[in-house]
Amino acid sequence: MKKQVAENLFDKDEGIYVYDSMHRIKKDIQAEITQYQTAKENYPDPVFADSYDSWISDLETELADAPDSYPAAGDYSADDYVGTVDGKEYELYYKTDSVYRSFNMREDFMMYRPKEKATYVTPYSKADYERETGTEADQENTVQNACSYSKEEAQMKAEEFLSKIGAKDVALQDSSDLYWVYTDATNSVVATDVDGYSFTYVRAVDKQPVSTMAFNQVENLQKQVEYYDVPVERYEITMDSNGIINANWCDYLESTGESAKTEILSFPELLEKANETIPEYYKTYPCKYNAINFNDVTLTYYLTAGAADGQFEYKPVSYSLTAQLLCLHL
Repeated sequence: MKKQVAENLFDKDEGIYVYDSMHRIKKDIQAEITQYQTAKENYPDPVFADSYDSWISDLETELADAPDSYPAAGDYSADDYVGTVDGKEYELYYKTDSVYRSFNMREDFMMYRPKEKATYVTPYSKADYERETGTEADQENTVQNACSYSKEEAQMKAEEFLSKIGAKDVALQDSSDLYWVYTDATNSVVATDVDGYSFTYVRAVDKQPVSTMAFNQVENLQKQVEYYDVPVERYEITMDSNGIINANWCDYLESTGESAKTEILSFPELLEKANETIPEYYKTYPCKYNAINFNDVTLTYYLTAGAADGQFEYKPVSYSLTAQLLCLHL
């Protein structure tokens, strides 16, 4: 699978190579030297002012004995690979015994998107932008997204990427504009550009996203000594007019393709069942809720242990977003 993913993502004719951070090639080292020289001259950072020359000197020493190229991918037994896509360099991290994968553009963001008076630039989804800056994103939709793709076109490209990494049975959970936040040496925001999109996909059953609730916060589970959580298979992709910027994903499970017919409760039956069980539940696990209003009930799927070790099942559930209360159809 690793070989297939790498050859699907990279321009194979341009070569796919094993990346070794301990034995970098001349091109990579020189790029880092240029990055520090540019930062020293154009984006002086008082925190690192005395360090630039030392870093550049160390890199020049490393450069002297560095190889000219990385070894070819070979049998794909390594964890880290580099290659190109439409002339831009990317790095693929795909460790066999890990569920976490990534595919990232290698160019430093400040070299990729330079801005006067800025020292750093970071791309954020709308939610992350609001959380990091404490500023509400454009509520009136007056800021024009500079991306040459429409949101629909960008989503199609994101889903092409998902196909290339073998992500099946997924559904779009969230999407937003991509915010490039520029900060100076004092970490003050000097500019924000809206250019590109952020997409988040999750595992789906019959195109219905599975539950991504924080189950470790449920009252009865908090009472247990062991930490309890349900893994979420999530695929996060950011892109601009030039294509993918970053992609991070995790693959916990592989679908067997098997399904079983399940009878679920109707909404009146669900309310009747809830009125029986909820009061008893909160006698045992008291909490801050005084009343629960089922005015936003959603069908989703909850991951449970299967019959055999290492097997799992998704079961249909309904929950109320208002109360954040889970009601299993068992």
